Amino acid sequence: MNFEELMNAVVGESPSHCTLMTVKKTLDIMERDQSRITGFVLTGRNGETTIVNHSAVRWLSGRKMWEVMHAKEAKP
Repeated sequence: MNFEELMNAVVGESPSHCTLMTVKKTLDIMERDQSRITGFVLTGRNGETTIVNHSAVRWLSGRKMWEVMHAKEAKP
């Protein structure tokens, strides 16, 4: 999958700067780690996050998601 294919699949015709960075980072990680997309992360209007991966679904508050994304044990 290349940048254009992923952009079209994920955001369509009006990407924001944040979305562009998300797609670029996703492609970099996919290439580096031989990863594949298996789910989606959704952000609700009140900041809550829903993670859908395979058949599992998890809901996180905005605060919990911030803690997950800003943990000190980040993979290089």
